[in-house]
Amino acid sequence: MGQQQLLLVILGVLIVAIAIAVGFELFNSGSISANRDAMVNDMNIIASNGQQHFVRPAAMGGGGGSFNGYSLPMRYANTGNGKYTVVSNESELEIIGESALHEDVSITLTITMAEDGWNYNWDWEHEGL
Repeated sequence: MGQQQLLLVILGVLIVAIAIAVGFELFNSGSISANRDAMVNDMNIIASNGQQHFVRPAAMGGGGGSFNGYSLPMRYANTGNGKYTVVSNESELEIIGESALHEDVSITLTITMAEDGWNYNWDWEHEGL
């Protein structure tokens, strides 16, 4: 009877270890997803700021129909969610976000103005999301 009890204890320990590993993976996946969603929100705010620059007349400090001269305000450059940089030219604004919590998560948003409105092109960098 001692061997049977030992096998049951070992089996119980294995089941608990597997359950803990699965729970940890689920928690980590949820954390990455929540961080990514928060970064998307930050990047939408930055995009809105860039669009304001685009439509504001040059005489009022805007781009006058271009993204030239747009610079990221310092309050948006580094948040608790990520670090952001922008690259702008005449017709395109590219926002690059690197996660502050998960080093392998990055998002790039490219905005262009088209005849029918704004075009948003999202590029995600993380396996499984």
